[in-house]
Amino acid sequence: MLTLQRAILESVARGADHMEVINQICRLAENLLTNAFSSVMLMDDNNELLNVYAAPSLTPVQIQKINGLRPSPGGGSCGNVIYQQKVQYVSNTFTDERWHDIRHLAYEFNVKSCWSIPIFSAENRVIGTFALSSFEHRESSQFHRMLLEIGSAIIGIALNRNKYQESLRQFEKVFEGS
Repeated sequence: MLTLQRAILESVARGADHMEVINQICRLAENLLTNAFSSVMLMDDNNELLNVYAAPSLTPVQIQKINGLRPSPGGGSCGNVIYQQKVQYVSNTFTDERWHDIRHLAYEFNVKSCWSIPIFSAENRVIGTFALSSFEHRESSQFHRMLLEIGSAIIGIALNRNKYQESLRQFEKVFEGS
């Protein structure tokens, strides 16, 4: 795990595209947690809805069905991360009240457990979620929690670096135009 973490951090340090880094983290998580998929969701510009930012194993149709998730007590693991501003571990999406509003998606995608953790901005605001969704009812282990924490931290770094680079490009355009 440490070797893989180092490889991803080296990608960030050498300036790899942030989407490449985020998808690499998602695929790594999926390789380490069998029978599951990972996803990154970010809040929209109005800070009202969550949308899929990366989910390499989901189809465009699945992503479309998940997009526009409103954070709420019944909004699933990711919706609750934003609503409650803390990590959520749901071992049974078919019965847990945190999945009340989107239980139909759990059945449709056969997601039986879902663990989700906040992604933080450079200003320490929750801007999104990193989640592991399993096709099995299961509790998260210490390893799974560590995987989520490390993944979330590196995803946050990649997103913040990208935002900083975009700001620099905008500044350069303004500077060149004057």
